[in-house]
Amino acid sequence: MVTDFTDSTSEEKLLMIQNEGASIDEWSAWIINISIRFQRAVAAASVNRTFFISKTGYMGVGPKAVEDGDSICVVLGCEVPLLLRKNGDQYLLVGECFVWGLMDGEAMRMKRKGDDWLDSFGLL
Repeated sequence: MVTDFTDSTSEEKLLMIQNEGASIDEWSAWIINISIRFQRAVAAASVNRTFFISKTGYMGVGPKAVEDGDSICVVLGCEVPLLLRKNGDQYLLVGECFVWGLMDGEAMRMKRKGDDWLDSFGLL
């Protein structure tokens, strides 16, 4: 039986499986199974979502309602960036998004370094 090797490399997993007596066929079946599960998870997470590229080159996935001119907003206390749309003197929340390069505190580090393309504003 194949066990969970969450933090192991592929080569380490193969060696561990071989040491456990599993064959290459069992390893291949495990890889196929995990690949199918991953593909299904990605498909489920992508429903009503679309890919976008910001004007500054950030790639992300957000709601299908995203439009040119929407702003990516990193809000303190939020787990993910938000997409906001200017509506007169207010902002409309379009939805949450995934943005490669802004998911692990990078925006706050850039702000501390003084990057001038980042804006601050208050929420009511």
